[in-house]
Amino acid sequence: MLLPLPVLVPIAQILGVLCLAAGVLVGINLFDEELRPEAAAALHAPPVEVAPADNAYFALLGFDAPAGADPHAAGRRVAAAYEAALAERPWLRTFDREAVYDGEPLTIEQALSGLCDVGDWRGCDEPPADRAAVRRWLARHRELLRRYRDLRGYPHFTETLTPGLAAPFAAWSGKAQRLWLASLARGRRDAPRAVVERLLRDIGFWRTVMAESRWLIDKMTARAFVQRDLAVLASAVAEAELGDAALESIGRELVPLSARERALSATVWTEFRMTAQTMRHLERGSEETCGIFSAPVPPAECSIIDRAKLSLVHLFYQPRASINLAHRRWGRIAAAVDAPPAQALERLAALVDVSVPRVERYYYNPVGRLFNDVAWLGMDRYVARMANADGLIRLVALQAELARRAPDREDVPAVLAGSGARYRDSYTGAPMGWDADAACLVFSARPGPGEKERSAHRACLPERAS
Repeated sequence: MLLPLPVLVPIAQILGVLCLAAGVLVGINLFDEELRPEAAAALHAPPVEVAPADNAYFALLGFDAPAGADPHAAGRRVAAAYEAALAERPWLRTFDREAVYDGEPLTIEQALSGLCDVGDWRGCDEPPADRAAVRRWLARHRELLRRYRDLRGYPHFTETLTPGLAAPFAAWSGKAQRLWLASLARGRRDAPRAVVERLLRDIGFWRTVMAESRWLIDKMTARAFVQRDLAVLASAVAEAELGDAALESIGRELVPLSARERALSATVWTEFRMTAQTMRHLERGSEETCGIFSAPVPPAECSIIDRAKLSLVHLFYQPRASINLAHRRWGRIAAAVDAPPAQALERLAALVDVSVPRVERYYYNPVGRLFNDVAWLGMDRYVARMANADGLIRLVALQAELARRAPDREDVPAVLAGSGARYRDSYTGAPMGWDADAACLVFSARPGPGEKERSAHRACLPERAS
């Protein structure tokens, strides 16, 4: 039965408007932008000026190379194999580092319960009760310990790999540092000054990584290692009679983070390059898969429905416009992150339009815009983490200074009020806090968005200084 004409007319009008809107939407999305020169330039990382033999990056890249192998040489082979695979397939999604090795990768046994189990601050100040078991465990991992110690022989650290979805990362150094810290436990009792020297050398190496790293994951890993060393160092200052020479060496070495160590803008541009590489994969996906990020499937095996889905996605995806948009967004973030911490956090908070999708902006390149919104990385949490590490460095340096000067407990607040800028809160510039009952200095670290509440880190004074 046909509908009455008065009913058909408005339905036809609605359908006509919808078809017109769809046609306009499709027409708008038939054209891509030209890639902006500044975006094209930012796709290429600055050249690496570090000699390969001096670059600890390769030693970390091959850190889990088979027993008896040279991890630095293995890392260089891994890097060369990855770049060759990426040159052959620019949209490479997976890379098997272990396939490059001549043998089984070096493994580490499950850590003993409590062995250097550090959280945000605590160090290896509570080793397991079964010290004999710890000694046996350390003996079984001599090569891993040696590799970790050898890292400090390299004067530089700069990533050389082209950023991408399949880029391999160093995966073993975190466990190795816990292993190394556990090996210091006996020395903390018998030779505390030697332990302090080793900790300071380790902190120095990881600060070099922080200064020269271009990848966010490596910079944050180095920061975590510095904090872990600081935790052990703070315990040593509080518990051992170190003497003025050792305390003065702590003061000399633990200077606040430099602008280069704290800077995050280089890592932001690496994140942009990773985002752009993923966008290129999105553009090329239909050549090898039935889905955007699915496992490779020969085109002949793709169903009609799969092909229709891909065609629809690519109809509303403009790769060059997407990269231009990513460049603008990451550029605004890069311009904000290197400011002093409090200012950087304020500027990043003002960039609300970077992370909040707006429906009215999705008429052109909706797939690319959606991907950019999903790829947004909250750099404010990383600014906070760097400032927290800086605050902890200042805290332990101040702890060592007060341990050397040994003021009376009632005089400590006045000493803090008159302390120099290097001993003050990394966010506010205010003096560090003081818990008179526990005789501990206090630094209140700020959490990043979605993380734990602010935590108060303590560095206590030894008996003679409290």
